[in-house]
Amino acid sequence: MSTNPKTPNQPSPHPESLGDINLKTKLDGDNYPLWVNLMERAIGGKGLTSHITGVSDPPPITDPTYPTWQQRNHCCFNWIINNIEATLVNEVSQYKATKDLWEGLATTYGSGADPFQVSNLHRQTYGMKQRGMTLEALWQKFQDLWLSIDSRDPNPMDTPSSIEKYNQITQRHIVYQFLWALDDRYDTIKREILNKEPLSSVRTTYGMVR
Repeated sequence: MSTNPKTPNQPSPHPESLGDINLKTKLDGDNYPLWVNLMERAIGGKGLTSHITGVSDPPPITDPTYPTWQQRNHCCFNWIINNIEATLVNEVSQYKATKDLWEGLATTYGSGADPFQVSNLHRQTYGMKQRGMTLEALWQKFQDLWLSIDSRDPNPMDTPSSIEKYNQITQRHIVYQFLWALDDRYDTIKREILNKEPLSSVRTTYGMVR
């Protein structure tokens, strides 16, 4: 028997059979690089990557497999919408196909380096305070911000030596940001880390604090 997914006699799966996707991180406008990576993997895990990348075109509306394609397209669309902050949904819900929605999000939140967004992200990193938050939660928040900054404000250098020097300076500032955010009970380990020369990487710093 043919296993071709376009076989007319193949029953269309109910949307419920595909399950839900609930990311811990919803798209909020500033965390697109992290969010898109998680979302793409989640949809790929359902076997429906083609609905966001457009690898396969939708069948003609008269094709017997069109209802199955449409059903899966609606599932992907809803998964994405359900993992976007409510304040952003109205801006993107007008798209009809999942691929259009996916590309619209990339255009709106993933392309270019809006100076205001970049400055706001830097402001958030320098203003971050632990205030009783778990160390793991604080680290995750910083990871999200640093990833977003890196995607919008990449290393501008063009030679190996200048790139390396820029990265070292950036790493030093990131370590400072993380240590400044920690509660006072970490003061001893903070002093120990800051007195090390050369200064440890941010991952090593996190490991030492843990």
